[in-house]
Amino acid sequence: MKRLSFHPKFNFIIKLGVILGVLLSLNDVLTNFIFKYKSEPIGGSILESIQVIFFDFGIAALVVLVLLLPYFLLSKLHIYVANGLAIILAAIVLIANLLLNKYYATTNLSLGSDLYGYSLSDIQMIINTSADFSIKSNLSFLILPLFFFLIYFFSKKEFGKSEYNIVPLFVGLCVFCGSVFMGNGSLTNLTYFINESISYRSDTLTAKGEWVEDNKFPLLHKNSLENDVLGDNLNLNLNVKPNIVLIVVEGLGSDFMGQNAQYGGFTPYLDSLSKQSLYWSNFLSNTGRSFGALPSILGSLPFGDKGFLDLEDLPDHMSLLSILKNNNYQTSYFEGGDSDFDNKIRYLNREGIDYMLDQNNFGPGYTKAQGEAGFSWGYPDSEIFRKTLTLMVPTEKPRFDMIMTISNHEPFSFPDKEKYLGQTNKIADGLNYSNSDKETVSEYKEVFASLIYTDRSIQSFMEAYKSNPNYANTIFIITGDHRLIPVPQKDALTRYHVPLLVYSPMLKAPKEFKGISSHFDVTPSLVSLLKKNYAAPIAETLPWLGKGLSSSETFEGDRQIPLMQYKGGFKDFVSGKSYLSNNELYKVSDNLSISADGDKNQLSTLKEQYNRQKKINGYVTHNNKIIPQNMVINHVKEVKFTAEQKEIIDENLKGMNPTEMFFKARDLAHNKQYEVAHLLCDYIISKNPNQFDARILKGRMYGWEKDKVNAERELTYVIERSPLYEDAYSAILDLYWWNDEYRKAVEISKVALKNVPNNKKFQQLVATDMGRFKKYVIEKDTEVAESEALVVNK
Repeated sequence: MKRLSFHPKFNFIIKLGVILGVLLSLNDVLTNFIFKYKSEPIGGSILESIQVIFFDFGIAALVVLVLLLPYFLLSKLHIYVANGLAIILAAIVLIANLLLNKYYATTNLSLGSDLYGYSLSDIQMIINTSADFSIKSNLSFLILPLFFFLIYFFSKKEFGKSEYNIVPLFVGLCVFCGSVFMGNGSLTNLTYFINESISYRSDTLTAKGEWVEDNKFPLLHKNSLENDVLGDNLNLNLNVKPNIVLIVVEGLGSDFMGQNAQYGGFTPYLDSLSKQSLYWSNFLSNTGRSFGALPSILGSLPFGDKGFLDLEDLPDHMSLLSILKNNNYQTSYFEGGDSDFDNKIRYLNREGIDYMLDQNNFGPGYTKAQGEAGFSWGYPDSEIFRKTLTLMVPTEKPRFDMIMTISNHEPFSFPDKEKYLGQTNKIADGLNYSNSDKETVSEYKEVFASLIYTDRSIQSFMEAYKSNPNYANTIFIITGDHRLIPVPQKDALTRYHVPLLVYSPMLKAPKEFKGISSHFDVTPSLVSLLKKNYAAPIAETLPWLGKGLSSSETFEGDRQIPLMQYKGGFKDFVSGKSYLSNNELYKVSDNLSISADGDKNQLSTLKEQYNRQKKINGYVTHNNKIIPQNMVINHVKEVKFTAEQKEIIDENLKGMNPTEMFFKARDLAHNKQYEVAHLLCDYIISKNPNQFDARILKGRMYGWEKDKVNAERELTYVIERSPLYEDAYSAILDLYWWNDEYRKAVEISKVALKNVPNNKKFQQLVATDMGRFKKYVIEKDTEVAESEALVVNK
């Protein structure tokens, strides 16, 4: 090594390695002390920081080792080329480290394989909502110019004795190898990301492995729905099926709600309602982010590789929606954001949802939330509930209505924000918070203000719903999709700890259940209620991962519960009163508190159960083996493409982003290659049902092909789903012009002016479009002429 350090060809990359090690360790230690060690003993923090420093020099040493051969070969071509390659690779490593630490500073979570679960557009949306421009959060980026300065400075002169330059790299490499051997190879956010990426690729390959057991449908088990914990606690009207309102609250963790909440007091209405409800205090979400809420709650479904809704082809399965529709329920879904995010709309359409509201079809009279950077997830919670109340009208059928809130999420934008911000410190002061908890509330004031706002929004909704004729026969279910991410959590299981409360005017008496349950248990319990009290036809065998909500009023664990931290991160598992997280074993006690468990036999047992769950998860989702075909009910068939069609799609769209795909289809349509253009549009819509431009293009093409029925169907769909989208009105007015549909043109123009009342340019465009009809209308229909004149004059 001494000879290596003296070799003139290698001295530059040895220096570069030392510089990289210094800056990596500076970045990591700075991030840890500002964001990670805030509440930890200073002694332990210093010791871990020393380990991190040497660990980072080990990473730098690995970079040097990787560079040795290509550097040597390129130096024979020209030393500047070799130096340039070395600088570029070192800069990439440093920038990756800076970005990963920036992510940790913003979310208090290390980024893992969840990166692979999102499209580029999804990632851009997440970054926009989570942008933090504070000096503290971006301080480490000053390291980047420092990197280039040090390279320039030390390339001009020697620093220290040459034989000593390699010492920190050698020591660091030894520490790095030792840490990896001891199972602690994820000391930094960079190595955590690398290890998680490797694990993700390995798990994906394992999931597609061969299934050797005789049982080809391993999730199917005998119907065990006799435990009707809901029906036993409700005075049901046995002649009329109950209406069900399910509210899933973004970020509502048990840290913020309920008697044992660490940060109690910010959800006073929900706290009060829980005391009048059936309340499960030891309740888990099955995923650490929102992507798992729908399939877990509505289907008790396995995860697949990156979440059930991200599977390329959704396997046949049985869901609450399909069973409710089979029992004559009217089903609706409401949210203020984009239902295409996380592929929710694709899943809901497949389940045959009767009505869907998202940000595309709110219509006029409602105001979107706006973040500081101009980005918005959609309509805030008060607007969601206000709009939903206008749509939840009584019908001859019983209703199932699901509402997803969005305001408890970065960038925490909602009405009257300053008012709620002013209430946060008052609440903390009034509840005798510890100094550290007060500091947390102050640091994350926007988060706690959003909790107060959402709590008030739910209260307003519940109070208003009392005037609905359905109220007396309605069951309200309220839960969180996962715990809020930005506020630091005390342990790994806290991420999943959410409340579940069931309230109804039919409730016999409030009750708290302490047995561990999860989102997987919601559908089995609701179906059990229907089967036992209304003789609902249910199959003898069921595929659900849940077994129904626990009826135990004392702390108890009697089930296996898989948990996915993030897309691609199936790392956690609860079995009974034991919790396995990243191969570490913990005991679980009341309020889902955890403590280390050194029982090696129990660790071995849980690992076996966990590995079997992973194997089953991969097999059933990759091979369509959740249920046999003859058990499928009420699924709307998805568009399937033949091998020949896939080849055409691949030939035209491979490597393109969604916008480029649409432009390609549009160009083909303009060149009258309608068959291929239709196929590409179908593919685009299959991936993004809210891609309204592709639907409008299909509508226009049908019009050009003289297929008025299909053209009208496509364009009417867009207007119903996105009533503010102006291009759809222009397209359908063109269609009616080509087909002499005077009356329809008048009616749709009225709808256009009603839905887009404040855009004078658009109103003039509609008037111009209608002007084309004028002489024909006057000749053919005086009544229509008068109506048309009103539209034009307006």
